[in-house]
Amino acid sequence: MTIPVYTPANQNDVVKEVQWVTEGNVITTPAAYGVTPVSAAFQGERSATIIWNHDPVHEETRKSGTTERDSQSLTKQVHTGTLTTKIVNDVTLKWAMNKEAAAGTLAESRTYAKSYYVNQVETFEIAKGCLPTRGTLRLNNAAQLILEVQIRAKDVIETQAANGGLTTPVWEVTPLTGAPIKASDGGAGQFDYNAVDYAESGMVMEVIHELSLTEPSESLTPIHARAGMRSVSGNFTIQGRPDLVMRADQKVGTPRTITRVISTSPSITATISGAVISGYPSSPHDPSSGLVLVENLNYTSDDLIIA
Repeated sequence: MTIPVYTPANQNDVVKEVQWVTEGNVITTPAAYGVTPVSAAFQGERSATIIWNHDPVHEETRKSGTTERDSQSLTKQVHTGTLTTKIVNDVTLKWAMNKEAAAGTLAESRTYAKSYYVNQVETFEIAKGCLPTRGTLRLNNAAQLILEVQIRAKDVIETQAANGGLTTPVWEVTPLTGAPIKASDGGAGQFDYNAVDYAESGMVMEVIHELSLTEPSESLTPIHARAGMRSVSGNFTIQGRPDLVMRADQKVGTPRTITRVISTSPSITATISGAVISGYPSSPHDPSSGLVLVENLNYTSDDLIIA
């Protein structure tokens, strides 16, 4: 059999970059979950990728007298994905990190979409009922900020139907522009621990959202989802160690407030309240190195607010 000739796809075949639209508030309007609005205007991300994992759950049947499986049937479908993007504003950052509240948080589910050519035919990947399960913001003093969002979707389809089968969507034609935010964009005195400035040279903020799913037996996918429990943790790196405050706080578990200005323009600040240092390694005074003392500290906290 001869292999058919076709055009192999690569990144040049992307037609519509990763973009999204709000479906609605799943608390006040539960029926909005997993439903893309008609004539919806999609919004883009910056230099984003999104990769979906489809994990069907099968139940198999076996019978005596043979070593082979007799049959199997599909019992559930689980769709998860990872969005990785650089940030130029706080829109997706708030959705991924802040607690379930008003507009712009994970109280609102999203539809994510992208399209690409498969053998020169535009093919859409449409994910409905998207809510974040983990948001991780990485700040590196020598790089741009990276936001990684783990997502649970109600359903993900791949189709070559016009507009992905959506009704008169308004696609974002021009990709989101602007210089991605970098670590130094927080300006002078951007890291405060207990209202005192420290020389921070790297930080990770992570929020885990445990979703409450409604999964009746009659459906292969959830019919509703919302935030259940939220956990906040992360780490930061301090250069020079100017005092003994953090070590003393870690020893007795004193909760403190950490403030990190992410950007002055646009104005984005992370406030971490009730932060308790959970790990404090011994000071690495290396006699063979003249580098400045660097200490990496882990923390857990009561809350994190991006504003």
